[in-house]
Amino acid sequence: MVTRDDFKKITTIKSPEIVFGGDGVDIYQYHLGAEMKDGEEKPNYYLMLITQRGYGQSWAFWETASDQNGKEFKLTNEGRDIYVSDIVQELSSARMSREYLEGLRMAGVRWRVYGQRATKDFDLAPNLISGFLQKCDEQFGRLMASKSGP
Repeated sequence: MVTRDDFKKITTIKSPEIVFGGDGVDIYQYHLGAEMKDGEEKPNYYLMLITQRGYGQSWAFWETASDQNGKEFKLTNEGRDIYVSDIVQELSSARMSREYLEGLRMAGVRWRVYGQRATKDFDLAPNLISGFLQKCDEQFGRLMASKSGP
């Protein structure tokens, strides 16, 4: 999905959301994202983790992530909410480089996220990464070409 905020002058691309666990109440999902502000040379890439947990499990307080190769990522809290008085939702993001994603295009990678009260594993599939980067190239390539003129 591609969106544009003409007030903030930011173009954002998001992959489809991938659900990787849950039981109806607890839901774990993520998507890849990239955003580029007008005037910037290149987009910023990230993974957005969205978790919903029942009151019995409560907040995970996600802090870090690591891939199966030992590369570590700091998770940034993007928001926490309570729904229907007993369901908690957390949004966390991890910044990553284009080069990192390029290296995963053929094989993907397994990730583990760590919180104060939970850990969870999931896979970044190569076809998701490849399709996402292709969409970024199409969209951001046009933006960068329009800046350089005819």
